[in-house]
Amino acid sequence: RPPPESASMFINGVLNPLKYFDKKWGKCAPKKRENWRENSLEKIGENYLIFTRELLGTAKQMEEALRKRKSSRRSAANHGTSDTEKIILQLKLDILEFGKEMRSIGVDESEISSYQKIRSELDEASSEGAETFKT
Repeated sequence: RPPPESASMFINGVLNPLKYFDKKWGKCAPKKRENWRENSLEKIGENYLIFTRELLGTAKQMEEALRKRKSSRRSAANHGTSDTEKIILQLKLDILEFGKEMRSIGVDESEISSYQKIRSELDEASSEGAETFKT
């Protein structure tokens, strides 16, 4: 398979329940709860971070097992991109789309620490050449 070029289809729908709630009830939120969007996105991001770490850990284990068998997942058909590198690329595309979705409901993704952690860990995984991951 070629490397991914766009975010996963499900990313656009991740925040649909939050968007619906905001549209219907957002203006009714008491002043002391005006940052409910950020709090909700922080929790969503924390779960996303757990999923990302688990997926990267599994990819690392798979890559190590293949390396031990001295087999390679690289071929001319996939332009030299390993499965692990494709996973990282897909996760990066997905998290960037998730950031766009946050902006669409008026939240600056730089304010969401879990989002920033995901970006940082994916950047680190990319820069390490898919050799090791933070788990």
